[in-house]
Amino acid sequence: MADTALERGEVTTALALAALAVRQSPMDAAAVDLLGEAQLAAGEQDAAFGTFAIGQQFGWRGAVGQAYQFEQAIAGGNAKRAALHLDALLRRRPGDTALHSAIDRLLEQDDGHAALAERLSYRPRWRSAVLGGLDGLSQPALKRRAMLVVEAIEAAAIRCTEARFFVAYAEARGLAIQRCATPNR
Repeated sequence: MADTALERGEVTTALALAALAVRQSPMDAAAVDLLGEAQLAAGEQDAAFGTFAIGQQFGWRGAVGQAYQFEQAIAGGNAKRAALHLDALLRRRPGDTALHSAIDRLLEQDDGHAALAERLSYRPRWRSAVLGGLDGLSQPALKRRAMLVVEAIEAAAIRCTEARFFVAYAEARGLAIQRCATPNR
């Protein structure tokens, strides 16, 4: 019911219903996540941060909490923490094209490239997300993404066969990716 109230823009009602849901079932991660979302909608940033921090104790299932933690990490310049939360979001929804911009925002961070490369080294299912969402990328963003792909190929986190479309796209825009010229990569 709180989620429906949020969808209708009834923030006060959503906040009250989400708080009631947490009181009735304090160990329900979804209820805690919904309360945090309602607090954000109500402009209660500090309360939402605390609620999402509590929600993290139940595991990393909640997408809203993960997105909030990702944003906080980006704002604080903590690329490693941002990469962990982005990894959680991408594992949850590997095909979600809305997350492509989050990849690029992380790569803009000083240590974002290294942090995301580390997550890719575990060969997650979502690694193909790094290879997609290219339309509309600026040349600097494409270059950052290409550097990450080259590193992932060198670390065997992404195969050249997986990166075929990305390599063609990047090369058509003037970025040479020589790593895939080697057979069996």
